[in-house]
Amino acid sequence: MTKSPLEFYDEELSRTIRQIQEGLLELEWPSPDAKTSQEDHLEKVDKLLTTADMFLQQIATEARAMQQGQEKTQWLEIVKFRRGTLNHLKKDRANVNIFQFPSLEDPASSEAIKN
Repeated sequence: MTKSPLEFYDEELSRTIRQIQEGLLELEWPSPDAKTSQEDHLEKVDKLLTTADMFLQQIATEARAMQQGQEKTQWLEIVKFRRGTLNHLKKDRANVNIFQFPSLEDPASSEAIKN
């Protein structure tokens, strides 16, 4: 059975949202043996947010083009829910601060640690 374009975009959007959530969690609690820098990881999350926006825009366009009825109403509700989720993730992304340990070789950093 083939999927409708809306179902395909919605599945891809769901997958992308999960990747964003995992990426934000990893930024908040970085692994000590992480192979990528936090900046690179942040860039990846930003690209995923852009991709998710495109999927959501496509779903909204397809849903608005549907004939009136129960299915159109359901898809428009899904769009509203997904948009809220995505806006929440964007807010989380905006609050990410990359923590850098003070350098012990830098005298100014050493003074900051002592105080």
